[in-house]
Amino acid sequence: MAHIQDRWYKTVRHPGGQTERVKTELHGKGDRYRLRYIGPDGREKSESFPDKQKRRADAQLIEVQSDMKRGTYVDPDAGKITFKRYADDWLAAVTVDELTQDRIEYELRLHVYPAFGDLPIVRAAQPSIIRA
Repeated sequence: MAHIQDRWYKTVRHPGGQTERVKTELHGKGDRYRLRYIGPDGREKSESFPDKQKRRADAQLIEVQSDMKRGTYVDPDAGKITFKRYADDWLAAVTVDELTQDRIEYELRLHVYPAFGDLPIVRAAQPSIIRA
């Protein structure tokens, strides 16, 4: 279940059912709101928002939940993987004959990795980077 946590205040319940908002030890430090949710892979994800950005956090929460329901959710960290790591994982999983696999590995190592290997996959896939 997804929710937004206010890191600067917490609600304290007193005997008799009364509640009170109390400052936390994080009050005034760092980002105020934290959006937390469980991704489709089962791992907890979070995103932080500064003070006075509650509406932006709410909008992001709605967008994440909608994307998950539609099946179009994309992990924000997925694009941080390097092109080389992605290509190595793909090459290990591809089912081709040994000669073809050796040839692909050779071409990647000789031509592609020097130019794109250390770039994040989202950056390496941009047309301007490919043309350069």
